[in-house]
Amino acid sequence: MIALVLAAALHQANEAPVTGVWDISYAKHVAGGKHQLDVFRPAGGSDRVVLVFVHGGGLEEGDRTEYRWLGRALAAQNYVVVIPSYRLYPAAKAPDAVADVAAAVAWTVRNIAAYGGSPNRIVLVGHSAGGYLTAILAFDPHYLRAAGLSLRDIRGVFELSADYSNRDPDPGESAADIAVDHHIYGETAEERDANSVYRYLHRTVAFEATCESIDPGTQCIDRDHFVALMRGHHSPIRSFTEANATHDQLVQRVAQPGDPLNVQLRRFVQWVLGGAG
Repeated sequence: MIALVLAAALHQANEAPVTGVWDISYAKHVAGGKHQLDVFRPAGGSDRVVLVFVHGGGLEEGDRTEYRWLGRALAAQNYVVVIPSYRLYPAAKAPDAVADVAAAVAWTVRNIAAYGGSPNRIVLVGHSAGGYLTAILAFDPHYLRAAGLSLRDIRGVFELSADYSNRDPDPGESAADIAVDHHIYGETAEERDANSVYRYLHRTVAFEATCESIDPGTQCIDRDHFVALMRGHHSPIRSFTEANATHDQLVQRVAQPGDPLNVQLRRFVQWVLGGAG
């Protein structure tokens, strides 16, 4: 408890004025601004750690504009924050969304120095389906290659209750929801397997896999399975469960100075950048 109070005081002391630049195109424009991103930065400074936050929504809903509060909150803690939109169902399938996120990361690598961030200190943060997208980037190299990047351009992936399993219907899932999932991930088992995180597991960049303690459904079970498989590949990974939080509350908690999940993010960043974690 004392450590958390001290951490909160430290964050408050380090808070800096934040500026945001919105609606930056990172790829050829598509309707609805889905190939745009927002950048949030503290005033002044350079070579800051960069967080690329990828929102959730089942690859069906959500947009970067819903998370501008998150960008401001994390930038006030001395991160440079990039929040992209990406194409969604029904206009896009899972590979399209992954390719969009890869393009947003490529924009970040090439341009973030102008916003005070370091292109060599980029950490991906994905929530729910956004966690699926960031995980696929770390495992299937062709997306990064197509964007002119490699795994060397990503220092780590911090997952907020990521949706790792897309191969089988969730318990109680309706026929309509199953049809949507099949459209997104593939009509056949072979297609869904090709778009699965588990197909590509190998040693990769460092991960932290988190989940929530309230109404976890299968999220924590999937997380534990994912962590065990990653450790089997001798890949650096840590896990964390946020107490007294729901799936959606994880996004609020990770932005709140002094919250255990916020502290865990900072420790993860320190870990992957070579400091104490």
